[in-house]
Amino acid sequence: FQTVGNTERPDVIAAKLLEGRIAIMVDGSPAVLTVPCVLAETAQANEDYYNNYIFASLNRIIRTTAAMLATIIPSLYLVLVTFHQEMIPTPLLLSFSASREGIPIPTSLSLFIMLLIFDILREAGTRMPSSVGQAVNIVGALVLGEAAVQAKLVGAPVVIITALSGILTLLNINIVGSIIILRFFLLLLSSVLGIYGFIFGYVLII
Repeated sequence: FQTVGNTERPDVIAAKLLEGRIAIMVDGSPAVLTVPCVLAETAQANEDYYNNYIFASLNRIIRTTAAMLATIIPSLYLVLVTFHQEMIPTPLLLSFSASREGIPIPTSLSLFIMLLIFDILREAGTRMPSSVGQAVNIVGALVLGEAAVQAKLVGAPVVIITALSGILTLLNINIVGSIIILRFFLLLLSSVLGIYGFIFGYVLII
């Protein structure tokens, strides 16, 4: 988790100074560092300073919840489908089983591959011009996901879980790197130890 804030906006720096933070300015650099940066600050957006405090607080709660869900959704799905099918309602379990029929790759490996592909597309979109980058993100994810399902390489639920987790990650642009690392960490523990690995990993993160 980041411990140093970074912004180029004077209004954000003014707000941080009023909150008791220290601003570090370097001659010739447009970015200003603020210390210390606590985890709650990563859920803040620039627009929050101009909105009604009720809406700003609600948006921050949504971003915080999204960060937690983006971290746990893939590993929780893996735990339920692979190790603890008895916790899934029977109609839903039958639907998952039907989507897995004829797929040679295990669910854990499918999730790892799809999440990695999504992160590669996100990074590629960031490095390209904005007009091209958005097209790469959307078209790449849609085409690859649809092609993977049609080719029976991954199941449709895996594509849905990957897309949902990826979209929730993008809500917290300040801690994308942290979310990705923690997501893969939880996924690795869950694929080996099941629900115990998931709980152990989450307690360790907290």
